Amino acid sequence: MYGYGRPRLSCPQQPGSTVFDEFSEMIDFFMNKPSWPPATADCFDKYRNYELPFPEWIRDDTLTIVCDWPLTHVLEYAGSIGGVQSFIRDKPEQKDILVRFGEKFVQALPDPSEGLDSVVRIAWDVFLLMGRKPSAP
Repeated sequence: MYGYGRPRLSCPQQPGSTVFDEFSEMIDFFMNKPSWPPATADCFDKYRNYELPFPEWIRDDTLTIVCDWPLTHVLEYAGSIGGVQSFIRDKPEQKDILVRFGEKFVQALPDPSEGLDSVVRIAWDVFLLMGRKPSAP
């Protein structure tokens, strides 16, 4: 089994900066809504509370996917998450919520002049849960 954890944003121009705490707040905002599927939260938590039904299994949390994307791609990704789509479908008056989050992200940049074309780094920790089914007797 494999999956990835919560996405994290950072600013390549300011390594170690916390300018994108708003991104975590956005994910938290959606995760705390009834429209957020519990299975997605389990995946973002890397199935920490799951055990494989095999006597010998291992977990590998050493992989990371890292991409440099314009903010527009980040917002498109966020809009593809099922819980976000459900929230917007359930609350049509909030259909511009990702635009509002995008505006907050732009203001968090060291140089907001590029707007949503600004390139940011998005990363996901990848996890693998591996086991081998015991041989038949």
